[in-house]
Amino acid sequence: MVGRHGPGALWRSWRTASVALIAAAAAAACGGRPYTDYEPSAKVTGAGPRPEVSFTAGLTERSGSVQITYRIVNTGPVPLVIYDGAPSEHGAATSTLVPEAYVTARENGTVEIARRTFPVPPGVHPVALAVLRGTILPPGKTASGSFAVALPLTPLRPYMGSAEIRLPDRVERLVFCLGVVRQDALSERLRDGLPQPGGSAGPSRDSPLFPHPSPQYLFCSSEHRLTAAAVSTGE
Repeated sequence: MVGRHGPGALWRSWRTASVALIAAAAAAACGGRPYTDYEPSAKVTGAGPRPEVSFTAGLTERSGSVQITYRIVNTGPVPLVIYDGAPSEHGAATSTLVPEAYVTARENGTVEIARRTFPVPPGVHPVALAVLRGTILPPGKTASGSFAVALPLTPLRPYMGSAEIRLPDRVERLVFCLGVVRQDALSERLRDGLPQPGGSAGPSRDSPLFPHPSPQYLFCSSEHRLTAAAVSTGE
């Protein structure tokens, strides 16, 4: 369960560094096409030059779930950071929930299934940093993924419990979004990810961790409308 102080994977040993990183990142927490979440309401800001990518994604209904596939190609001249880690990798899972993506709602009622970073909600004061795994994608390289999200959808977001996140009474429209940023748009100390917990000397190039919030642009699929049989009720 995600509490008011963040998910279970908050690295307690990073407490001092976490507060500083949250403050530094909050000024450029999110980028891309503007929209507003139901909860919390958040203004969208820029994150340096827009990444040059070829992005495709699709949502397919299956019995009791939605299958999501995506592919992104770095078509630009500089490395990118793709925030493609699953929340379950860093402690958001419970005994009954193993989430593959974050689930929030937009102001227009569309539900966003996403692998991306999030700002700290107003009024929430985390004691440590929530993190997400990312991939550093060199120019010309491709990253892809495929995963399923169970229906009915369970809301999930860093720094908030599921009871605090409002989905529409009837979830009818879905979209998938992936957070991406140019590596050179991150502060120098975050470009290769956070230092690993447990006394490691530096970031892990194979599985770098990035904080919520971190700058990003959102690349999203086209909107998918659920069939009548699959329409789910928000919690």
